[in-house]
Amino acid sequence: MVIVENLKCATVESTVKASVDYESVVKTDNYTSYGKIKDNVWSHKAQTVKPKDSVNVLPWVHTMISNAKRTLLGIHHMVSKEYIQGYLDEFCYKVSRRYFGEKLIDRLLIAYLSIN
Repeated sequence: MVIVENLKCATVESTVKASVDYESVVKTDNYTSYGKIKDNVWSHKAQTVKPKDSVNVLPWVHTMISNAKRTLLGIHHMVSKEYIQGYLDEFCYKVSRRYFGEKLIDRLLIAYLSIN
């Protein structure tokens, strides 16, 4: 998750170029600012979606956005613009590691040994 200043085409294009690997397949709605994404990824699948059907088309996107909002409002209560990217990075880190369970100690040991 990355904070963007606006949803203008140039902003979206530069964010995709910096954040998404060229060999990716990107699936979006048919918003006009997403027009140049296809120049920066292997495949861009745009689909027109009615607002009432949006939750069914990309369910995990909506779930993660909702969970991030709930985390920011529930744990941090008030977030300044200066720190919001750090909070989102922390959220993504925790989500990516939620299934480690018993492997967590091994991962910590590997991380420690790779630093020293």
